[in-house]
Amino acid sequence: YILTVRKAMPTVDQAAVALTAETIGMLHFKQGNHSGALSAFGEALNVKEMTQGTQTLDYARTLNNLANVHFSSGNLDQAMELYQRALAIKKNQLGEDHDEVANTQNNVAHLLFTLGRDEECLEAYNEVLRMRQNKFGPDHLAVGATLSNIGDLHVKMENPHEAVVAFKDSVRIRKMQQQKNPADIADIARALESLASASGKMGDWKQARNAYKESLRLKKLAYVEDHEEVIKTLDLLAMSLIEQGLFKDATEPVKEALELRRKRFGQNHDEVVSQLNALAFLYKKAGDDDSAARVFAEISAGADAELDDSPRSTM
Repeated sequence: YILTVRKAMPTVDQAAVALTAETIGMLHFKQGNHSGALSAFGEALNVKEMTQGTQTLDYARTLNNLANVHFSSGNLDQAMELYQRALAIKKNQLGEDHDEVANTQNNVAHLLFTLGRDEECLEAYNEVLRMRQNKFGPDHLAVGATLSNIGDLHVKMENPHEAVVAFKDSVRIRKMQQQKNPADIADIARALESLASASGKMGDWKQARNAYKESLRLKKLAYVEDHEEVIKTLDLLAMSLIEQGLFKDATEPVKEALELRRKRFGQNHDEVVSQLNALAFLYKKAGDDDSAARVFAEISAGADAELDDSPRSTM
């Protein structure tokens, strides 16, 4: 409505029209209305092209916004073309190492990751890392986030050693920054889980176990007791122990996750029954047949109770 009014004014303020269209595009994008966002950003781009030309920083920012919508819509080729155009303009206007250039380069890297162009993606992420280290220093959170992205890529490329190196440095940076200003400790927990996963792929199960334990400790501080993130990390810790053949040790996180699932879902939920079966299996593998039998009896009693509670047909 505001955009229509501004267009209808006798003396049209083209800058105001472009700004309004850009704002509408942002709102549509946040609401998941990609067609509305494409239309609004396209209009903003057309106005800017008429009034500014195609080499201004403002024009490049709209190109970047339009690329984001195409990326989210799955129009990957269009997104790449727009990101590359925005990147070239920003480099020309701001210089090679500006943080806004790094942000658009990071978008390009994310897109290359999605396209499966892994070698090009690694080159792009390393360029982002270099820019951010030059701009902010080696211990900035933006550097830590980039290292996590590089770690994820190395996992995808089946380079677990390189992934562990990147994730370790990311965890170090996040911990250092958290000491200076209380940051979201859940971010550290997630970085630790990435480190643990990559360590497991390397066969370093001791490091994986320690990282999962530390992640669990932090998640218990960050979330309510029965939050799904806490349960998830308990499951991951159990799996790391099972991979090492430490079945008795694995029963502890499985039992804890079982109690949290009971609290979260109720006694007879499918996830609770599945967890009970996993616990019985672990007891059997650990040679504790008595405990396994007790758990199997609990499963059976729960199934019988469900049958008793089910409605009966009448003739």
